[in-house]
Amino acid sequence: MGAFFDPDDRTVWSGMLSNVLDQLGRLGLQTGYLDATPWPLATRAARRWLAATDRLGETWTLRAEMRAITALSNLTWRARTMGGSSWWLHPAGAYGRPVSGKIISLAEISPAQLVSMGTAMAGSFGLPGLTKRGLASVVRQQLRLHRKASACCVASRWAAHSLVQEHGIPARKVHVIGYGRNIEVSPPPERDWSEPHFLFVGNDWGRKNGDAVLRAFARLKKSCPGAQLDLVGNHPPVELAGVTGHGRMAQGPFAFDEPEGRIGLARLFEKATCLVVPSLVEPFGIVYVEAAAAGIASIATAIGGTADSVGAGGILVDPYDDLAIYSAMRHMADADTARSLGALAMERSAGFTWEKVAQRILRAMGAPGISTSELAEFL
Repeated sequence: MGAFFDPDDRTVWSGMLSNVLDQLGRLGLQTGYLDATPWPLATRAARRWLAATDRLGETWTLRAEMRAITALSNLTWRARTMGGSSWWLHPAGAYGRPVSGKIISLAEISPAQLVSMGTAMAGSFGLPGLTKRGLASVVRQQLRLHRKASACCVASRWAAHSLVQEHGIPARKVHVIGYGRNIEVSPPPERDWSEPHFLFVGNDWGRKNGDAVLRAFARLKKSCPGAQLDLVGNHPPVELAGVTGHGRMAQGPFAFDEPEGRIGLARLFEKATCLVVPSLVEPFGIVYVEAAAAGIASIATAIGGTADSVGAGGILVDPYDDLAIYSAMRHMADADTARSLGALAMERSAGFTWEKVAQRILRAMGAPGISTSELAEFL
């Protein structure tokens, strides 16, 4: 079993690969990490050349020179791994396919969905400054990977439907595995439901639709003066009654990859009566299943894979409709509604752990000698 991101780095891809490899190891599989970085000398030379010609930029790895180096490097790696017995977990990205053999592709967005977002929105998923040419390159790489893969594991039915219907990937090899939680929060014995206490968590303030949340909360505050809102993420300075800003999640007291950060976030989940993150698009949204495990419902976007992550445990809204966001917050300001939807969310949360995600990947492998009778079912 192999992978292509450093599994010790829990900040990569929201900790997905790190957690999955850890759980696969606990299931008895030998896992390892293949560093398929293109040749360092050639990469440094290309970087210097691009800098000298004023073409470096944030997406320099997608320039023609680096694509050529990556393609040659990948060809070498494929020759080295040909005929091996390993299964490779391969996240869909912009770096090609450096292995041969039995591949499981991992994705939360299909190539077609990336294209439909446009360069600005697609770039918010780890490729800032993405150009049209760069996006086209990423899409080609990802599509080649999915077509070569023995199985395609995706976070939601939203992405699965697109792979099958828009790209012609056989439905038999597309499997919905969901995501797990990066923090574990046990609901407090006596949560105070008497006044609405909303929580927003998201570093990408623009894509997570933070400004719309503030507009809706300001309107709600007029009819519900006791309402509170905590903001965690890369939010601007906010001077609005009832709003408390806590700063960026990746540093300070809320760094999710540090024990202290997880404790800080857990305390905010314990105080909250509802999570509100109506993103402009959300492929899955780990924060929704974290809220569910904490016993609170979510107000989430209807665009993306949230039918799987939120389901009946919350309210899905059109993120471009301010009235819809306000109406959902007004609805969740009712204590009985928040309590009942929170209970539904918590009931659903049992299916969203990294252990069960790893079990679903193991089921997707279909390897001889692996009993699937006790493995989690696909979503």
